[in-house]
Amino acid sequence: MLKTTFKISIAVALLTVGSMANGQGNGKGNGNQETATQETQEVTTQERGHGKGKGHHASKNSQNEESSSSENGNGKSKGNKESEEPSLPTLTDADKAGIIYIVEEEKVARDVYRHLAESWDTDIFSKIADSEQKHVDAVSKLVSKYDVELPMTMDEEGIFTSEKLQDMYDALVAQGDKSLEEALKVGVEIEETDIEDLEELLDGELEEDVEKVYSRILRGSYNHLRSFNRQLDK
Repeated sequence: MLKTTFKISIAVALLTVGSMANGQGNGKGNGNQETATQETQEVTTQERGHGKGKGHHASKNSQNEESSSSENGNGKSKGNKESEEPSLPTLTDADKAGIIYIVEEEKVARDVYRHLAESWDTDIFSKIADSEQKHVDAVSKLVSKYDVELPMTMDEEGIFTSEKLQDMYDALVAQGDKSLEEALKVGVEIEETDIEDLEELLDGELEEDVEKVYSRILRGSYNHLRSFNRQLDK
């Protein structure tokens, strides 16, 4: 009986010790598992945090790079725009001399017609004198644009720096004062002379704007010539 009781006590004790050992083992295992899970969660959280921070930093850097590229692009575009601005061509001495001669020749026509408008009772001279003033203005714009020095006598009626044009003016005024018919012939001579000189200049190489002005004056001279010839044919 005692042996049986002793065996039972030993068995109970062994079971108790085994249970306790298992409990401690399970507790330790669960504790380790919980710790591992917590550490995994912390690492994952940190990785997410680092990933978010890195992404935010990369996004910010990308924005800065885009901004910098945009600024560099704008600067480059501005530089190209400035470099693309056309420079004013340089006229040859012959071109400048041609402009000065034509502006004075148109002034001869204007001044002669103004004089003849006072001498004869007809509108043709005053009307064409106004047209010649427009020609003078058109050539004067070329003078200003290309920094060509205008003759000092442009504001003095009947006075010219060119000796040739001064002699021409004096002779035409004297002829036109003789009669209305002679005055109309003076108009024909002036326009024929203008046409000849303009066509000679247009045969050369000219800047586009200079050519346009000369061509416009040439058309006007042909119109004036027809007007004077119609008056002579009456």
